[in-house]
Amino acid sequence: MALQQPSFSNAAFPSNPVPPLPSAAVDSSATASKKKRRAPPGPAEVLAHYESQGLSPREASLRAVGELQELLYNVNTRLAVLEMKLDAKPGFPESLAIGVVASAFASSVPHVLSGLRSIWDSVRSASGGSSPPPS
Repeated sequence: MALQQPSFSNAAFPSNPVPPLPSAAVDSSATASKKKRRAPPGPAEVLAHYESQGLSPREASLRAVGELQELLYNVNTRLAVLEMKLDAKPGFPESLAIGVVASAFASSVPHVLSGLRSIWDSVRSASGGSSPPPS
């Protein structure tokens, strides 16, 4: 009695199940995402916006400069906070030293505990293993 191998058709399992995307589809999606992003307004557009709100050219300029200064102050504050956080983190040498100390401590803890246990057992056996009488 010989075992027969089942016959399978390769039609159910094509060699390339997902066709590659055409390059035009990839390019169009990239340009679509670029079109969605709006470029920031230029200086003339900002001044025109404020002037359309009824401000004089000098007042529009002062408001634009004031907003830019506020924006720069906020960005500078955020950068200072990030810089402080980065400075507080240990660098590579400090991290290496912490790792070495931690591994040395972790490997020595069982030995220290066994030493303390033997001291405790010695003291307990020397005292007779009973509690002292009440006074």
